[in-house]
Amino acid sequence: MKKADLGNKQNKIQGCDGGEAVGAVLEAASEPSSSCSSVIIITDDTSPYTLLMITQQLQSVRAIFEVVLEGQEVNVTQAQISQVLTQARGLCQASRCVTVVVVVSDDPAFLATFAQFSLKGRLLGSSTRLLVVTRLPLIQLEDLLSSYWTFSMMNAMFLNMNDATACSRQYSGNYVEEVISTCRNFSTSAEGLVKSTLHVHSARTLCTYTLHVRSARTLFTYIRSALAHTWHVRTLSTYNLHVSTLCKWTVYVHMPYSRLGAQMVRVASWETGAGLRLHTQLKLFPNKFLNFYGATVNVTALPYAPHWMESVEQAADGTHRKRYSGTDFLLLTTVADTLNFTYNVLHSESWDAVVKRVEERVSFMAAQYFSVLPQRLEQYDFSFIYEVSTLDLCAAKPGLKPRWQSLYYPLADGVWFSIISVLLFVPVSLHMVNFVATRYGVGEKMDAETAFQMVVATFLNQNLTEKLPKTNTSRVLVTAWLVFAFIIGAAYQGNLTAALTLPKYPPRPETVEDFVNTFHR
Repeated sequence: MKKADLGNKQNKIQGCDGGEAVGAVLEAASEPSSSCSSVIIITDDTSPYTLLMITQQLQSVRAIFEVVLEGQEVNVTQAQISQVLTQARGLCQASRCVTVVVVVSDDPAFLATFAQFSLKGRLLGSSTRLLVVTRLPLIQLEDLLSSYWTFSMMNAMFLNMNDATACSRQYSGNYVEEVISTCRNFSTSAEGLVKSTLHVHSARTLCTYTLHVRSARTLFTYIRSALAHTWHVRTLSTYNLHVSTLCKWTVYVHMPYSRLGAQMVRVASWETGAGLRLHTQLKLFPNKFLNFYGATVNVTALPYAPHWMESVEQAADGTHRKRYSGTDFLLLTTVADTLNFTYNVLHSESWDAVVKRVEERVSFMAAQYFSVLPQRLEQYDFSFIYEVSTLDLCAAKPGLKPRWQSLYYPLADGVWFSIISVLLFVPVSLHMVNFVATRYGVGEKMDAETAFQMVVATFLNQNLTEKLPKTNTSRVLVTAWLVFAFIIGAAYQGNLTAALTLPKYPPRPETVEDFVNTFHR
């Protein structure tokens, strides 16, 4: 291997690339009650090999989004991040599994921009987890965790490796000087136990040295001493150098509330060969709000009876103070007692001020009845509904129609229209049939008035006139009319009796349109 090849990047090493560490963390954090999980990876172009190793370790990667930073202006980068987060949020909402967003980046500026836009884009919901894989100094890491709401207050953890030293390397060369040069290239600040083995092969000797040292500088000294006692050092044909250095990834989480106040906590660590180990009683992706340890939080509210009511009382010392009551106040008091915090109510003039203070993080929460409306779904995520209420409209009971109109209501409008049409058609038909018959000398002549009178009389259950039809055609027509009049009369009498016995009220409005049509004047 050429000397130029000896300077491979430190992250291209098994164990130090972060893939195994990420896989171990997500496997340990998986909930037994969850049947599935999905992983969404968001990265920049600073850690391509780490991204490759992570994707090889994880089996449930649903999408990978990459934001190109090199050669891009700030506004272009922000536009890319905003678009990526919008697509990632859509995937989170469509997934029924526990979603873990893995962000891979070694750039503090990219992580800061991600924190800002993920909060605006509502990427992280109540069931979404965030794991940031990075290699940053602890000072920068602590600054990121404490400065941005996404990292400090959301369900987020950092998997960090401070000093990515070589874990396993093998080199081959032709000169001893390359061995010594290789040793010089190792990090002299390597921490932990270094287990190394030196294999020196020559035509006459086979020397093997197993060394346990604390740093690469000590390893370099041992190798120089070993090669000084080897035969034919200058004619050495090949050598193999194996160095194994401890790789350690640490899991950090920001706890906003603890006995010592807000602090960054080392939850767990992953080491080569040792695996994942927890250092505290906290679980991976811990719930940050189970105990506020007596902290005081700001809340906003607006008088809205009966949920939140305010009154001013005079104390014994003559001072005036506000007294709160209502269902929302009782709910806030119960939550505060359970989670061990006190609250400070901020005065607000309007509902917009209540919401704005929460959005600006001046207030921790709005202790207010918050209805789920379509326009609010575009701005907020509702996690849990604790009260279901409905809107009711009350109106006076409509009165009955005038009694004389009961003669009309037993039959529908279409039935009345058909009856009137038949009443006009039958007399005309009967008169025409009789007129044709008398022209041929059959039967007696019947004028139109007599035919109309006979039809209307039979419809009203009256007797037939003295002049009865003489022709067969007229008799068939009159018989059909009598059957029709009998059926209509019986139906009308029955419905009229029911309408007079049980009054019929107007139909109750069921929709907003019915309500408007009923009461709009």
